[in-house]
Amino acid sequence: MSTERRPGPARLVALSLALALAGTAAQAAGWPPNGPAIATHGLPAQGIAACSSCHGPAFQGGPAGLAPALAGRDAAAMMDRLDTIASTPGGNQAMRHTAQALSMAERAAVSLYLARLPPATQRPAASPAQPR
Repeated sequence: MSTERRPGPARLVALSLALALAGTAAQAAGWPPNGPAIATHGLPAQGIAACSSCHGPAFQGGPAGLAPALAGRDAAAMMDRLDTIASTPGGNQAMRHTAQALSMAERAAVSLYLARLPPATQRPAASPAQPR
């Protein structure tokens, strides 16, 4: 049985409140984490790529469906997914590195930002070949 804690709704609300209540002095010191900046530009000094580099500039999904759309998804679900990626061996190593390198507050800031974006539009399905 795993003792791993997943970010449930109560934890997400607590992190959201902490992010919202942080003062200007804390902001000058880099707190709270800037979700839009991390998602769009990454944290180059920490070797963290921008979410947009794989998930698309509007977070609508990567080319050929290789990276899922993030825009408009549930913030708690995204935090859960980041937690799982960070703690599970294998899979996409770049994504695992990113999930492990982000603090819980950074994960919350990015997840909350992405959840507020308009959801991805459905991509048109490939057309079946027309009979001749």
